[in-house]
Amino acid sequence: MKITKELLNKFEQNFKSKKENILLMNAITKNGINNASFNNEILRKHNNLYSHETKNGSITNQKSSGRCWIFASLNMARISAMKKFDIEDIELSQSYLHFFDKIEKANTFLENIIQYGLDLDFNDPKFKYFMDGPIDDGGFWEWFLALINKYGIVPKALMPDTATSINTHQFLEVLNYKAKEYAMILRNAHKKGADINKLRELKEQGLNDIYSICVKALGMPPKSFNFQYKDKDKKTQKLSNVTPVEFYEMILGNSLNEKVNLVSDAREIYPYGKVLSSEYFNSVYESANNKQLNVPMEELIKASRDSILDGVPVPHACDVGKMHDRKLGIMDTEVFDYANTLVNNTMTKADRMNYFLTMPTHLMSFTGVDLDENKNPIKWKVENSWGTDNGFKGFFSMSNEWFIEYNFQCVVDKKYVDPKYLKGLEEEPIILPMGDPLAYLH
Repeated sequence: MKITKELLNKFEQNFKSKKENILLMNAITKNGINNASFNNEILRKHNNLYSHETKNGSITNQKSSGRCWIFASLNMARISAMKKFDIEDIELSQSYLHFFDKIEKANTFLENIIQYGLDLDFNDPKFKYFMDGPIDDGGFWEWFLALINKYGIVPKALMPDTATSINTHQFLEVLNYKAKEYAMILRNAHKKGADINKLRELKEQGLNDIYSICVKALGMPPKSFNFQYKDKDKKTQKLSNVTPVEFYEMILGNSLNEKVNLVSDAREIYPYGKVLSSEYFNSVYESANNKQLNVPMEELIKASRDSILDGVPVPHACDVGKMHDRKLGIMDTEVFDYANTLVNNTMTKADRMNYFLTMPTHLMSFTGVDLDENKNPIKWKVENSWGTDNGFKGFFSMSNEWFIEYNFQCVVDKKYVDPKYLKGLEEEPIILPMGDPLAYLH
């Protein structure tokens, strides 16, 4: 079948047969799809009032970078620092972890080339998988955990943002070019008979180049530092000659390692209580790959609610661009009435996942929930990392219906999860196929 004049004429007549289509055409061409489709009634629900809220610091801003997973995770972690030092607010350095994330991703990429990619054909799906943005900004909770366990954390004042960290496009181009250049060098050396020792020597040269680029772009990360602050009583306190790992352990101890990354896969192709993981997909090479414990959606909601009731924020991964008014900070399945302005949509969440229309794209933190008389969530308070110009001075309001449709993962303490699901953490994970929506880099 091809597009013919007769077919186009038929479409035109169908369009003109509905008088409201002309009105809608004029409204949308003048105002845009979302403005013309905005459901004003939805504002009544999103009043920025919540029955339960956690403590939170000031709103952060990742600007033109893909570091949301670092921001959301540090925003949750800093609550412990605020309690430890009895201070109103603190921001932890995102650039510090960003620096080591780039070094670690480069190492993992080149190690994967040595271990699995020396003889792969250019058209091999695995080779293409390796080449797909190996040192991009995105990441997962498990990557954050591996980085913080290995390198610790520092206050933002010790390693602040730079012109590069807040606008990473050029930086990523340079890093990915250099990493792939050394992948080529390694493969060519292998073809010429280089042994493993020579390959590791070449890999080290590549990592040295990438380290140099990172220092020039982000600055030199501190090995130890002094931390001076004023507590709530306005008394000056000081920590001297503390290392980033000591600072991390002082604030958080082993608490982050007691958390679990829950996911609810709407496709129902994997059993609940099983861990879903991905091959070749991590930041710190020697750490475990990303692991998500698959649970029903109601378990995801319950665990997140109970964590907030205990005052603990919940990092979560969602498909942020869907049914979402960025300026107003509203995330609601009814925020835009596309059914009346465009066409009705019939796909389920599972359908959208299967056709790659929805996947986790952004990490934020829940810092509040509004419950009804039966303790069921009505809406969620979301701490974002897009600055204060969006939403309610940087906070967003998410309906529980939106949570169900577009939220995928939540990081909570294990004590909030039904023990029957936790048993799966001790079993072998199910390996997701390359390119699965749940292995998408947010």
